[in-house]
Amino acid sequence: KIIAPTISLKSGKIVYDYHLDLDGNESSTSQRKVGSSLRAHVDPSKGVILKWTDGVPGGAGGSCWVTECRVPLGVTASGPLAADVRVGRRWVM
Repeated sequence: KIIAPTISLKSGKIVYDYHLDLDGNESSTSQRKVGSSLRAHVDPSKGVILKWTDGVPGGAGGSCWVTECRVPLGVTASGPLAADVRVGRRWVM
């Protein structure tokens, strides 16, 4: 679990980055393992970016699902919620 706030001394703007490993007991024998994780980047003046990566078992090759959601904050949009959701597949060689 990592929480990393960043403060601009010039403007006073604060943004937050969060990272959470979802694997729990991870094997140390596989150095190329792509683990399951949840990342968030929060900019209170712009919006939130959430990224969920489903891990590749064993890490020797294969693919994993990647889901990304961008939600603007404080912006009026044409619809009730101007979220951008993307789902894709990442291949590990």
